[in-house]
Amino acid sequence: MLYAWIREAPGEGVAIGWQLLLIALLAFAAAWVTWAREEWIVRRGHLEYRLQFGPLLKERRFDDGQLEVTHTKDSDGDSRYRLIVRDASKKRTFDSTLYDDAELVDCARWLEASTGFPLRLPR
Repeated sequence: MLYAWIREAPGEGVAIGWQLLLIALLAFAAAWVTWAREEWIVRRGHLEYRLQFGPLLKERRFDDGQLEVTHTKDSDGDSRYRLIVRDASKKRTFDSTLYDDAELVDCARWLEASTGFPLRLPR
């Protein structure tokens, strides 16, 4: 890709710099899609979120937390549902969906049974 751009615009150093930046961003995006891994570990008494990109690892563990399904409406009036896990010091969205909360509630009930976390549903 870079060769084709350089061939079309010889001698324009600034244009080549932007082209190199664009290629670097595309390469990073391709690497992220290829090697990044996101997962939730479900065990009795805790949930653990892991994001790994090559040797880099980010973990968040939720001990004795709670699950909550929230309902909000956006500016168009569309319903948005979120399944949130939280403990005393942090919270994270586990999943979200538009319009229908049936699968999200089923997932929340399964997590409630698997972890023992209490579940709050919207009224």
